[in-house]
Amino acid sequence: MIGTFFSLALLFDGRSLIALGRGVRRILGLVREDEESRGTVPVDGAREPAAKCPAEDQEQSNN
Repeated sequence: MIGTFFSLALLFDGRSLIALGRGVRRILGLVREDEESRGTVPVDGAREPAAKCPAEDQEQSNN
């Protein structure tokens, strides 16, 4: 009886991982299409660095 529940748990766990992977690929595909339509995709796949905030806006940790 316990083996049946264990088998079902593994089955649904595997199905959820597959569904998650497909969903992520779909979302990344939409983002990629959006970047391509704006012409912001660099040739080598690297992205531009984020703009730096002024130093006075950032808190410094005192470790």
